Amino acid sequence: MIKKIRKKLITILLGAIIIFLAIGITLGAFYGKVWFQEGNPIPLLTSIVKLEFSNDNFVQYSTTPEAYISKSKGNRQELIEGKMGEKDWILIDQMGNAYFFEKKDERKVVTTRQYTRRYFVWEVEVEG
Repeated sequence: MIKKIRKKLITILLGAIIIFLAIGITLGAFYGKVWFQEGNPIPLLTSIVKLEFSNDNFVQYSTTPEAYISKSKGNRQELIEGKMGEKDWILIDQMGNAYFFEKKDERKVVTTRQYTRRYFVWEVEVEG
């Protein structure tokens, strides 16, 4: 009796492992390039979770370079201009996916790019 239960348990466990591996390989094949396009996906994925469970418009996922992730809905320029305005940066120009800011004699460029259909990332770079 115990041998039958043990045999069934092992069969179920092996079946579950095979199913999870198959799902992981399939997802990796289809979405692997998307997940790893920015390098290590863990900071971005944890930031997406924070973004989904908060009322924030963006979440910082890196300090070097200073980088954020936001939902694709809404006005990107207003979002970026608001964040930079908190530190007294003034938008002076916008070309394509780049926003140029100035404060006194310093300049910064914020570049944006689509991460997934629902999210975009943006980095703040010192112009030099």
